[in-house]
Amino acid sequence: MDEGENMDEIVGLQRQIEQLEAVLNVTDALRPDLPPAELHDLALQAICGLGNYTVGSLWLYSGKGYRCGAWYGFDRQRAALVSNATLDDQQFQHLLALSISRASLHWMTWPLDPTIPEPLRASGAVGHTAIMPLTFIDQVGFVALESGSAQPDDAPIPLLARLADRVAVALDAAHVFQARSQTIDELHHLMAEQRVLQATVLELSAPLLPLLPGVLVLPLIGSIDGIRAERILETELNAIIREQAKVVLVDITGTAVVDTNVAMQLVRSASAALLLGCRTILVGVRPEVAQTLVGLGIDLQGIATRSTLADGLQAALRIVHYELTAL
Repeated sequence: MDEGENMDEIVGLQRQIEQLEAVLNVTDALRPDLPPAELHDLALQAICGLGNYTVGSLWLYSGKGYRCGAWYGFDRQRAALVSNATLDDQQFQHLLALSISRASLHWMTWPLDPTIPEPLRASGAVGHTAIMPLTFIDQVGFVALESGSAQPDDAPIPLLARLADRVAVALDAAHVFQARSQTIDELHHLMAEQRVLQATVLELSAPLLPLLPGVLVLPLIGSIDGIRAERILETELNAIIREQAKVVLVDITGTAVVDTNVAMQLVRSASAALLLGCRTILVGVRPEVAQTLVGLGIDLQGIATRSTLADGLQAALRIVHYELTAL
């Protein structure tokens, strides 16, 4: 082997090392958190650069067919053509059937068969179109590469295959990442809506109504849990201060269940109201509720009770020195 041949071999080895480094660098750069368009462009340009292709397009599989996700080296007219282009499985299989296979690379010489889909139809008289499937577990997509040379260069094909495998993994990981990110965003949105709805429900669940100067009505409807009980107490005390109320009529006619927790909450709110100079009258006490309170041994000392709202209103008016006159 003469000196010239040695130099050629060294240059070839150096080029292979550079290409391997390029594959590794591209692999590191293909992060799943990249914006999809940026990831697709980066992957396609890396494949085109490694294989010395001046034109190319990346097609992504969606389960029903392929859509063009990126293109490289196209003029405006052709870019507009492929921007919304799709191919079905049958068209893709037709491409492979018309191609010559060399390892993982499939290629067709120009001029192309007229049955080739228009988005993949190169206009040159001499050259070839290479198809490289991207597969990881399932089909991820494929790249279509175009060159003015009559056939592919054998040297970069093994590296192209390695890069294609890594691109397929990166695209699949990005798809999973984006799907999970979208799910997380949707969950955050639903949680925010739920918080707003819960706040609205809590706001509506404790409607303190000014009935007369110094008199408030608090109708309690449905079941009362700990969160709602705290909201009711907060709303009641704020309203007492704001309206300078002397009496609060707490109407439990619509309360589904009066258990120990509800009864203790009533006692607690009445005690807090009394500290603000406001008396509490419990109205709407049904016979079964009265039996429950007695059975629970709840001490309602300091809370006046009336069976109806009308009776409670009469008692409240006496406290604030109002008198109803029949018309």
